[in-house]
Amino acid sequence: MAFYFAIKNTLVCKDLDTATGIAYAGKRLRVVTLNGAMIEATGTMSGGGNPRRGGMSFKLQNKPSREEMCKL
Repeated sequence: MAFYFAIKNTLVCKDLDTATGIAYAGKRLRVVTLNGAMIEATGTMSGGGNPRRGGMSFKLQNKPSREEMCKL
């Protein structure tokens, strides 16, 4: 019951082209792609864009020596 309440009548499609074809043909349906793009029954589209690149990195550019770490 809780699972159906969360997803209701949602159809999963392989790609966005297939999803838009189904979502806007005849009766409006809620459709989601495997990449995460979602088209609501109202016709609004969300998510599924290109992944963000850059930003903060977790890699150290210049690894400090042991002595430098002790100083800090």
